[in-house]
Amino acid sequence: MLNDLGGLDLLVPSAANFERVELHAITAENFTRALHTNTLAPFYLARRAAAALRAARGCIVFITCASRVTPYRNYLPYELSKAALHQMMRVLALELAPEVRVNAVAPGTVLPPADMSADVVAALAQRIPLAPARSAHSVADAVLYLARAGFVTGTEILVDGGRSIA
Repeated sequence: MLNDLGGLDLLVPSAANFERVELHAITAENFTRALHTNTLAPFYLARRAAAALRAARGCIVFITCASRVTPYRNYLPYELSKAALHQMMRVLALELAPEVRVNAVAPGTVLPPADMSADVVAALAQRIPLAPARSAHSVADAVLYLARAGFVTGTEILVDGGRSIA
């Protein structure tokens, strides 16, 4: 199938489980869901795509999360799984070099969760120097940069509007 499509030169695993759960309510199932979706699925995709990416001298850009730097309350399983994804990106950058570059983009509040109240969104925007929050195009721009940056590997770009420094 890859031959029919002309090969594979960029892999961007971006599905995520962003489940809000208070500390006292966390279960093994919360961790399992987060780890399976946010860490293991991207790993298996990367491993499966590695040969094709090597042949094309392509790259992988994982979608991590700015919460690794500036954590959110009530998202512990999610945040741990995204932190693990960040470390996996660094390890795979070593494992797959020099044929495949591996990087990550860490969005902040680009698109707030649908169940987040307007008041909370407004309060969050107050803490973002480049507020209002940008669209998903900001994340796509960072992915495209990393896809083209031939001498960049093992790094993560924060796309958080400056929240991590505010």
